[in-house]
Amino acid sequence: MRRQITLIFFISIVWIPLLVSLGAQSLPVGFPLIEEGLRRGQLLGTVDSLLSFDIRSLNHIETLQQNKPSFTFGSALRKSENEQFNVQLLPISNQTEYASNIPYQTNNGLMLPIAGFQSSLSAGVYAKLGILSLQLYPTFYYGMNREVDGYSNINKTDWGQSQIAVSYKLFTLALSNQNMWWGPSKNNALILSNNASGFKHITFKSSRPVNIFIGNLEWELVGGRLDNSLYTSHYPTQGYTSIPFLGPANQDVRYMNGISISYQPKWVRGLFLGINRAAQMYRQTAIDYNEYFPIFGDLFRGGEDDVGTDGQISITTRYMMPAARAELYFEYGRNDAAGSIRDFALIPQHSRAYIFGITKIVEAKKPHNFISMEFEMIQMEQTIDRLVRGAGSWYVHGQVHQGFTHQGQVLGAGVGPSGNQQDFKFLLINQETQLKYGFSLRRVVHNNDFLYVAFGDLDERKRYWTDVSMGLEAGGFYKRFIFEGQLTYIYSLNYQWELLNELNGSLTHGNNQSNAFLGIKTAYQF
Repeated sequence: MRRQITLIFFISIVWIPLLVSLGAQSLPVGFPLIEEGLRRGQLLGTVDSLLSFDIRSLNHIETLQQNKPSFTFGSALRKSENEQFNVQLLPISNQTEYASNIPYQTNNGLMLPIAGFQSSLSAGVYAKLGILSLQLYPTFYYGMNREVDGYSNINKTDWGQSQIAVSYKLFTLALSNQNMWWGPSKNNALILSNNASGFKHITFKSSRPVNIFIGNLEWELVGGRLDNSLYTSHYPTQGYTSIPFLGPANQDVRYMNGISISYQPKWVRGLFLGINRAAQMYRQTAIDYNEYFPIFGDLFRGGEDDVGTDGQISITTRYMMPAARAELYFEYGRNDAAGSIRDFALIPQHSRAYIFGITKIVEAKKPHNFISMEFEMIQMEQTIDRLVRGAGSWYVHGQVHQGFTHQGQVLGAGVGPSGNQQDFKFLLINQETQLKYGFSLRRVVHNNDFLYVAFGDLDERKRYWTDVSMGLEAGGFYKRFIFEGQLTYIYSLNYQWELLNELNGSLTHGNNQSNAFLGIKTAYQF
């Protein structure tokens, strides 16, 4: 009962101030050029400064832009004068990737971590009648996975970024399959990102920032179904650290409940404060205990409302400085709830992960040209606290054997459980034509938590699996076409923690792998 009262109160405080009736198509997370162009435009003063970019996908992108819109998503086929009836053709979009040797790339939705060629194609329509809208935007996928004895073909069709929604004023209630991204980061997100494909869910969200007298509020409340991997594990009775499960692995699908809230205090322009929380359990557990809003339960473990859920929680901060054309953002999360306030005060770093990022834009000599410099890092491996109290890796718990995944891929940070990553990007951009080109540097350390569990000897732990990469990227608009490309060289040290000789030798030789990655995104706007 307490959770239902909390939910009703949350809805009530934002209902009264709503004044405008809106309804529009939703820009898919990761759609080429447009989302990053809007965020850059916010730093340049051409996009609504009240939008947090903490909760994506974005709606009403035409109305977010202060001057003549530079970005649109969809082309009208027919609409009434009062726009209560509206039919649009959505862009035809294609994403193609090729990895020469080993799997690479994250945040690519339906795409799979394979070596070889893969491609996806999306097309669809958007229709609106009064408060009801339908966005039908399925995805068709084809992949050729390079294996030891040749290639295996993979074909599948997915609902993609489709949804059916009821929008009233600034409220949207939708049945959706769209990806969601929670948090201000660009390369990884602790709880929800587009690293995996979208999952079927019901969402209740604000479609625009809502004025609540003391500032502006955005939110998204989600309940959905997470499916298991399409592929059978070679080790179905044990976890990824090779530790056996206490019992047979439960193959039931899972129920996920989550909420993201972003608040912009009216006294500090450009500051956004957020909180994200997600919980999952097996579907039968949710049915047996009538437990559909566990996120409104106790913050600490072992409370009376604990029925066997796993979850994560994070807080976020983003500070946008248009005068300096810069932004700072930070996300700090925990994968394991504290037992009490005392427990949290003693070891606040237990099971923590964090993301820090900064973007700075400098005006170039030519008109409308800018230089963008971006840095972001994520740290997910356990702290030194593991020596006295192991926290386990992020997205892994004892209650749900599949971890925080959908169809076998992590829903949050693409770097994976216990991964650490640093990114630097340098771009030259023409904000008028959206032409961009530049380079990126990346370093990834894969899953040190597994390393420390699998290799107990201290000398054995010298086999860190680390990737270093350098890439070139470019993109732009040409008439009705959108292009974005990335060419990256990756050098993997000690791939999958393997060594080619004994550690007691004079020199240690790891299983080092070279890899080339090519990614191309294209779209055609009607």
